[in-house]
Amino acid sequence: MQSSSKRFPGFLPITLSGFVHPVFAQKKPVNVLVLYSDRAVRTANNRKLIKYNLKQQQTTQLLDLNKAPYETRNLAGDPAFRRKKQQLETRLVNEMKKYHDFLNFGKPNWGK
Repeated sequence: MQSSSKRFPGFLPITLSGFVHPVFAQKKPVNVLVLYSDRAVRTANNRKLIKYNLKQQQTTQLLDLNKAPYETRNLAGDPAFRRKKQQLETRLVNEMKKYHDFLNFGKPNWGK
């Protein structure tokens, strides 16, 4: 196995279980990146939702890359962006199902 993906230099295209995710087998760019305990989705208008699970500490980031291209402002806790956050979480779960990634955000440690 190569040490990195051509589309994501420096990242190994596998999960912790060693499973090569179907996302990396696609010939076109995709919206979901699966690496370890992170899941993310990005919109065409540069909004990005990232969910992290590091040492059983779950964190959500909602970013507007047009206004903060270096990901310096997390909008996830801002009430004005609650609906957008919910929409992107739904989209992320749907994309995960599409690529057979059945991690469950509702379970402790995401059901791993």
